[in-house]
Amino acid sequence: MKTKGKKHILLAIPCESNEVHVPVASFAVEAMRQNGIKDCPYEFSIAFQVGRKPTEFARNCLITQAYNRKDCDAIWFVDSDMVPSKNSFELLNCKDDIVAGIAPILSNPLSTEPSFTFNLYKRVQSNNNLDFIPIGLNGGVPFKVDGAGTACMVIDRKVFSDKRLWLGKPSGKEKIIPLFRWPRSITGETLGTDDLDFCRRARDLGYTITVNPNIIWGHLKEMDLMWPMEKLRTVLMRPPSSLITMNEWNDHAIRAGQNPHYVYQNCSPSGEATGNSSQDGVNRTHRKQVTGVSKEGQAHA
Repeated sequence: MKTKGKKHILLAIPCESNEVHVPVASFAVEAMRQNGIKDCPYEFSIAFQVGRKPTEFARNCLITQAYNRKDCDAIWFVDSDMVPSKNSFELLNCKDDIVAGIAPILSNPLSTEPSFTFNLYKRVQSNNNLDFIPIGLNGGVPFKVDGAGTACMVIDRKVFSDKRLWLGKPSGKEKIIPLFRWPRSITGETLGTDDLDFCRRARDLGYTITVNPNIIWGHLKEMDLMWPMEKLRTVLMRPPSSLITMNEWNDHAIRAGQNPHYVYQNCSPSGEATGNSSQDGVNRTHRKQVTGVSKEGQAHA
């Protein structure tokens, strides 16, 4: 039973492996510590899904837990490979159907020249699944977006309880609610990501999404993503109409009629960006290096 007058938030941590990184475990402990603060308007509980694959299945299991707990007012997804920031709880100051912080992601991990961006997006007209492109961080001021990553995302109960968003009836012994999926073609080719697919359907139903770009979490991958994250900080003041893009995102952005801001063309942890002096110059440099949008066409968390 939740404490009267407090909003109950379930911290939901999906983890395909049998490990949860220390920063996420520490964040969960800090959330529980908030329960002992009398004036805190929130009450937290924690749910892990360890070893459940694929990730969208783990998310659906967590959504089911939140739905079955009648005292749960919202679910806060915290991916197991995140490094939560010290100001993470400020995210709860944003009041919307869905709110999210941001994290750096590899948008083309298979490329010989990997590309990075933050996981917030606007939706554009497209004849295929390439309808989300990264956008600027609005000077750090919270603002509404069309899509965001679920790595740090709070979803209100009215959203995940809306059966119009469910992809079918709850199934299996545990009656798992099918809210998330990775869109795939009939041949198994990935056509998008679970987070953007969810955001697309939620926006189509009229739900709104707010991102606080001051909540920036680290992302633990096979390499340290902190240095490209620092590169991306250089575009913090760009407005949402300005695209944060690089490498394979560039051609797609141009086709969508956007005005890309190229963070770098050739960049190493010890080197500075090159080919960044002018729009035309960068476009010429880019077209020598990249032939088009990545095969999968969406960012990979």
